[in-house]
Amino acid sequence: MALFNYISIKYRLPCGGDDVGRVEGDLVLGFSDGTEKFIALGSDKQVSPDVGEVIYYDSATKNVMCRRWNWRNGDQTKIEPDTKKIVINIDCIQPTDPDTGNHARDELAALLETHCQATVHTHALDSQCREIEI
Repeated sequence: MALFNYISIKYRLPCGGDDVGRVEGDLVLGFSDGTEKFIALGSDKQVSPDVGEVIYYDSATKNVMCRRWNWRNGDQTKIEPDTKKIVINIDCIQPTDPDTGNHARDELAALLETHCQATVHTHALDSQCREIEI
């Protein structure tokens, strides 16, 4: 987690990481309808995001992994010492150009390979590529 926090600060881009093993459905970036469930990292209090808020959520359980793009991480899919498979999102929206996001992604991938011996697959989603298989 310290590695993607480093990248977030260095590039001034929000990064969020989630344990894929705790997700039952598809990972979705979308707008909240207000019925989703969110528990903030380190909390046990459940709330719902605001209607229209940008969230990452589990399509099967409607558990919110992250609110307000990647600025507010959830507790239910937090990365723990026993986590085996993660997804890390780096939000790169205007006015930041996509090359900056790609540099951040690639630097983070290299750090994870070097320091965590991770097997890394990288992708970029945009209006032309709206989904990937993980």
